[in-house]
Parts: sequence; C-alpha cells; structure tokens
Amino acid sequence: MNEYIDQYKEFYRTVEYGNNDPVMKYSKEILRFLAQTNSKSLLDYGCGEGHQYKKFKLDEFWDLEELYCYDPALEEYENRPTKKYDAVINTDVLEHIPEVYLDEVVSDIFSFAENLVYFSICTCRAKTILPNGENAHCTLKSHEEWTEILKEYRSTNQVLVVRTAGKISTDITVFN
Repeated sequence: MNEYIDQYKEFYRTVEYGNNDPVMKYSKEILRFLAQTNSKSLLDYGCGEGHQYKKFKLDEFWDLEELYCYDPALEEYENRPTKKYDAVINTDVLEHIPEVYLDEVVSDIFSFAENLVYFSICTCRAKTILPNGENAHCTLKSHEEWTEILKEYRSTNQVLVVRTAGKISTDITVFN
C-alpha cells in the first residue's frame, strides 16, 4: 500500500489537487444525513488538500462540533485517527485504492464510525494519470458491486450511504 501512497505524495507535490468536488456537490445531501443521524463529529477519510474546509467552510455549514481530516498522502493530514466519530465520509477515494487493499481500507473506514458512513465513488476512469503511468482510478466497479461490498462491513447501528457517479448515471443506496 505504501507504494501507492507514495504515488499520491509525488502527485500532490506537483499538482494542486483535492478540491474534493463530490463533497461540495453533495454537501446538502450529507447535511441531511448528518442531521438524520444526529452526527456532530466527523472524520473525512481521504480529505485531499482540505479545501472543502479551509476555503469553503463545510464544517461550519454542517454545524459540526468536531472535524478530523485524514489523508495519508499529505503530511498535514497523515496522522491516522485514534478514536471514533459520529460520521465518516469517504469521497473520491475507494476507486483510487488497489483492489488488493480494499478490505483493509474499507474495514478501517467503518471502524471509526458510530452513526453514519457516507461514500461517494466514481465508476469510470480518471483523467488523472499517476507518476508511475497508471490511471488514478485503479478499482472500477458498478454501483451494485460497490453496494454489495460495502454493506458487508456495516454494523446494525450505522446508516450507510453508497453514492456512485459515472459518465452515464448517478446512483444512491441507503441502508438505515
């Protein structure tokens, strides 16, 4: 896994990336799920450069009492969380994780969530090419495939939201 993290570290050094458009695009939807689950603390697992909080103040829009940003490819956010949060969001991340590491990463994400786990996943190839020449979206699955994988990690007290977007369609599945 470290070799892939190193690819993103190199990428972030050379390109400003991580405006985290899915978070911005679905911020009102996420707000509704935060309210529904009474979530006041949030972990953004794979936050990118954090523009959604530094520049756009989404944590204030969501009325959070606590926000923790984690992204192992950025020194500012590389410290792994050490506790649980009411909600964990993971946007534009899973498609970047090689399939061999999916179980480890998904299990880790769910381990930090008390009430809500929200995923936004792209289902098509990226425009971005990593320094090693690989497409940044190395794990492509359909909405149905992602839903089947992710629901297996959910505990009964967690609301799970699986949103996927591709060139043709956008889908959402919610497990209450």
